[in-house]
Amino acid sequence: MSQIALLSIPVLPLYATSKTGLRVFTQVLRTQLKNRNFNVVETLPPAVDTAMPKQLGNKGKLINANYFAKSIVASINNGKTEFAPGSNVPLLKLFSKFLPKASLNSIDK
Repeated sequence: MSQIALLSIPVLPLYATSKTGLRVFTQVLRTQLKNRNFNVVETLPPAVDTAMPKQLGNKGKLINANYFAKSIVASINNGKTEFAPGSNVPLLKLFSKFLPKASLNSIDK
């Protein structure tokens, strides 16, 4: 998945929609399977050092892909059902919940 699932980016409408839909599906699936011996883990990565952010011209800090993969495994081994390591995740969640239109308009500029 991606942090874009928390607050969509207008320049990537199909990508953002797919990530948001996958987030909702993951949450519903986790609820449906809560009384079974099955865990559904959601991962919301920041920009990872792969070809995609580079192709989009991302000049920001990218997280090493191997480090990120090992972090996901460690999170799962610790029983976490959501892994969202980005420092901006709490703000993204607040903005998407309480100021969705204002947030979308500010990103669109």
